[in-house]
Amino acid sequence: AQEDVSKNLVHIKNMLYGTAETEPQADIVVAQLAQELYNSNLLLLLVQNLSRIDFE
Repeated sequence: AQEDVSKNLVHIKNMLYGTAETEPQADIVVAQLAQELYNSNLLLLLVQNLSRIDFE
């Protein structure tokens, strides 16, 4: 599960900032992502479990 969380966080980062090969997503996609994070209380869960998450 921890590996999946890390992969998904990298995917979200790539959506927001882009990569060497891709541009950042359009504002509407970012707004939808933010709304889903809010609706699912995912942001709160991420903050509560920061110590368990592996970062790059």
